[in-house]
Amino acid sequence: MNPMVIPASTYRWQLNHQFTFQDAVPLVEYLEELGISDCYASPLAMARPGSLHGYDVTDGSRLNPELGTREDLDHWAEQLRRHGMGLILDVVPNHMCVADSSNAWWWDVLENGPSSRFAQFFDIDWRPPKEELADKVLLPVLGDQYGRVLENQEIRIVHREGTFYVAYEQMLLPLAPRTRSLIGAAFQEINGRRGDPRSFDKLERLLAGQFYRLSFWRVAADEINYRRFFDINDLAAIRVEDPVVFAAAHALVFELVRQGVVSGLRVDHPDGLLYPEQYFQDLQQACGADRQLFLVAEKIVVGDETLRPTWAIHGTTGYGFLNFLNGVFVDSSKRRAFRRLYQSFTGWSQAYDDLVYESKKLILQVSMSSELNVLARKLDRISEQHRWSRDFTLESLRDALREVLACFPVYRTYIRSHQTQVDPEDRRHIVAAVRQARRRNPAMSGSVFEFLQSVLLLEDPEGLNEEQGEERRLFVMRFQQFSGPIMAKGVEDTAYYRYYPLASLNEVGGDPEQFGVSVHFFHRKNLIRQTSWPHALLATSTHDSKRSEDVRARLNVLSEIPVQWQGAIRRWRQMNRSRKGTVAGLEVPSANEEYLLYQTLLGTWPLRPMNAEEHGDYAGRIQAYLEKALREAKVHSSWISPNTEYEEAVRGFVAAVLDPSPDNRFRVDFCQFQAAIARAGMWNSLSQVLLKIASPGVPDFYQGTEIWDFSLVDPDNRRPVDYILRRCLLAKLRPQGEESATALVERLMSDPTDGAIKLYVTSRALRFRRDHRNLFAQGRYMPVRPAGERSNHVIAFARKLGTESAIAVAGRFFLNLGDSWGDSVLLLPRELSGRSFQDVFTGRTVEVETHDGNRALPLAQVFSGLTVALLSEPCA
Repeated sequence: MNPMVIPASTYRWQLNHQFTFQDAVPLVEYLEELGISDCYASPLAMARPGSLHGYDVTDGSRLNPELGTREDLDHWAEQLRRHGMGLILDVVPNHMCVADSSNAWWWDVLENGPSSRFAQFFDIDWRPPKEELADKVLLPVLGDQYGRVLENQEIRIVHREGTFYVAYEQMLLPLAPRTRSLIGAAFQEINGRRGDPRSFDKLERLLAGQFYRLSFWRVAADEINYRRFFDINDLAAIRVEDPVVFAAAHALVFELVRQGVVSGLRVDHPDGLLYPEQYFQDLQQACGADRQLFLVAEKIVVGDETLRPTWAIHGTTGYGFLNFLNGVFVDSSKRRAFRRLYQSFTGWSQAYDDLVYESKKLILQVSMSSELNVLARKLDRISEQHRWSRDFTLESLRDALREVLACFPVYRTYIRSHQTQVDPEDRRHIVAAVRQARRRNPAMSGSVFEFLQSVLLLEDPEGLNEEQGEERRLFVMRFQQFSGPIMAKGVEDTAYYRYYPLASLNEVGGDPEQFGVSVHFFHRKNLIRQTSWPHALLATSTHDSKRSEDVRARLNVLSEIPVQWQGAIRRWRQMNRSRKGTVAGLEVPSANEEYLLYQTLLGTWPLRPMNAEEHGDYAGRIQAYLEKALREAKVHSSWISPNTEYEEAVRGFVAAVLDPSPDNRFRVDFCQFQAAIARAGMWNSLSQVLLKIASPGVPDFYQGTEIWDFSLVDPDNRRPVDYILRRCLLAKLRPQGEESATALVERLMSDPTDGAIKLYVTSRALRFRRDHRNLFAQGRYMPVRPAGERSNHVIAFARKLGTESAIAVAGRFFLNLGDSWGDSVLLLPRELSGRSFQDVFTGRTVEVETHDGNRALPLAQVFSGLTVALLSEPCA
């Protein structure tokens, strides 16, 4: 393997049958010109046919043929190497898709049951409480009750290529060898006759003899007996902690790393693994010496949690950075005003902490109750080990588990089975969760919480034998794997869709209650990262973002003008009142949903007028988003029980609100209001891009976001990217004739709506960073303090290494900025001794002046012609 090279920047591509290796090859030169050092690709392994993202892997040893051949991949990799670029690959170690026959491991388990050589690959409970499921896998795939589906002849025996299968819709399932003799010569007779219930008896006996049990999909919440990825039945967790499974699941990845095709890895959802720390060590050792492979993990760090320093990785994928970078563009002084207007418009009165608690309990009750029951039964068996705990009932233990999980402050803890003492950080989180659970449930016996806490903290009573101790450790391991999905589903996929005073704060790893962060906080976080994780990714948009960076940047502008925003939404509610519907006595949409719609429209409204076709596409996107938001919120509809009548009423409201006719008063008023917001949002976006590129870490770009991109949550953010447009715009950035950089910027700023100005800032800053890799990878980070009446409107810091230095300067809060920077300045640190600095974007020189005895740069000169500046020293 080649020596590790830290990327200067990464560009994320979602590869699928619509965007293949062959499609990527001609764009390598574009990425190089953009300034990207490494391409960062979604999983390449065999996935469910038609997958648009690749996370539903079915075979970790084979290349996904929908992406192209191995020759196509090698050609793409060769083009990357030729242009000095690396390839970082996404890895999915936690789960596999089990809904397609290309998953040979799972199909063998279905055919041979516990005796399958792949049975150990999955977490399957072969002895669940329901006796009928002994030695069987529950398959909750039917669209209705089993008996109805059977007698409607939707389950049939078919003969394909010399073999008999169980067929349901498009799914073919294997038959256990021991049951094939039951089919007989006239196998068509076994399928029964509609209207004759007794004619299905033979088929039912045949199905009863299989190592799986077909069931209604709703049964999964209570009876599923294999560990899943969250609550997705089609994604079964694998036991990657087993060396055999580890090697098999990573066969293709290790091959590509050994052959030099892949230069780094991004690990998906490590919190689902039994031992994340051990996994990272094993991964590094399998690919080379410790920390020789560039490795980042999709770990969500929340609250006061810290990333474990012992993990053999280079950092996370950047959600922490995303949220505090976003926060500096939110005016925290307006927090109370925003809360009041949200409460006034929607009637919301619940504390956010209570919402999170209730949302997590809802997930435990509705979609993941089966996993909770399994965990409760394990705890019940443990309680029987000692006289102090034997009187706890299964019900009381299940209740205590539910409450502690609902109160858990982080995604998970990281206790290992061989430990005798719990890490102080893990102890702090466990104790906090138990304390909160007891506070919320004063009627419950405190002793049951004390017992659960003692188990989680490895505080075993005396007299236990080795087997009993191992059972307790296994419970703790399973608890840790379970708490993460509850946090994700309860917060990211429920609470975020119910509570959104300022929707730009509702992002993965974020906190809607943290209304903005200070510039000091931003600098402190950058300094910590430079010391602890200097090569972590810096993200602003990802494939899992709730909103794109440009949507958030625009919505953040609202934080500056709560009074005007409140006036606007009140007008719009009055204008659109007649467009609302009624379903089961409820006004549709609710006030809260209407508030979300207005924010969504404001964040995504195109910068240029739409024609009829574009209007139709846009309306469809908003309707699809609102449908997903309704189902995730689980208030008036849900994925489990879609309220189609309610959803259709919301779709109708959206269509009426967006009516393009000239007499639509709302649309006229909305467009007038959003114009200034959109313009300020563009300047926020430019500042966001510059701060990301210049900060400690590795700036990461999601496909297409190098120009304005107003995407919402997936699948909206997985739409095809128009690279013809982007390549044309990049060509537009080359100076025309004798045109200077200053004139070029003026030309781009004269009409910024095409996104060329964002592309320009991105490409110039990325190329500067690539040309000065050591400066940004190793250079010291120094906050630069502004002074003067406009000081609150600027964020600046310097990077310095030896004689090289650069200063990143970004504006913010543009609506209240006015037309002039007045006498505001940047006070230069003494380490920056140059007499002048040259702006990378405009080519202009900024002379150092004296301000109250300090060396300073006038902001009026720094920001001449553009709202951001990247200043280099010494002047060229």
